[in-house]
Amino acid sequence: MTVGCNERFTPQKWERFKYLISVHSKMVDSITRSARWAQRGYHYFDMYAGPGFYRNEIRGSLFGDYGSPLIAAGVLRKQQHKMFLNDASQDCVVRLSTTLANEHVAACVSCYDASDFAWRICDEKWRTTEYGSHARKVMGLVFADPNGSPDWPALEMIAGTQQYRQLDFLVNVNATSIKRCRNSPLCKGYRLLSESIAALGKKHVYVWAPHRSNSWQFALVFATNWNKFPEFSRSGFWRIDSPEGQKIFNRLNYTQKELCA
Repeated sequence: MTVGCNERFTPQKWERFKYLISVHSKMVDSITRSARWAQRGYHYFDMYAGPGFYRNEIRGSLFGDYGSPLIAAGVLRKQQHKMFLNDASQDCVVRLSTTLANEHVAACVSCYDASDFAWRICDEKWRTTEYGSHARKVMGLVFADPNGSPDWPALEMIAGTQQYRQLDFLVNVNATSIKRCRNSPLCKGYRLLSESIAALGKKHVYVWAPHRSNSWQFALVFATNWNKFPEFSRSGFWRIDSPEGQKIFNRLNYTQKELCA
């Protein structure tokens, strides 16, 4: 089985991902067509892109399925967009490049760790070459779906870059791993999930409840400045200041012992 994949909750994760980016891209497209301050088009950044396609990983099911780069490409194909796909694994990048070519998907592909990828896209010269003007804000999505804990400082760097202030963030968090590291004397510098999310500086946070079979509590967390996504509750995303969202997020944020205390 591919690391981080599960036959029960991985397909559900991709279903939620596709739904979110479908709703989100329509809203961004509407704004960037008319707002002079916005860079035209949808900008998609995938920090842990993977191979793009998972071949027969579990009894012929996952798994022969598209991963995030091809799901995003399928949703965005009808509107102006740019895709920046990155993975630290050279093998994944080679497989991803082959898959993109076979599927006729245009994207900028790179092989960096998350920190170096963030430095690259935040670099002033890179942004000058890519966007021409630093005045126009970039809109779209930064997606982080690592096997372990995300590189939070890298995400904060992107969120703190003035030109990227309108980008939204979707992070697949391994809540169990974060809690274990936070409470281990061998791990230093681990914060509460709520503190890491707050450091992105977004006004609103939506959370997707983990699948019941998922002991690692992998959950999608969406951080944005927009306060109205009425469609999200129908797909299992809840604002964390709602009763449903608060209950879910508390389970992700705290250990059972901490909740009881």
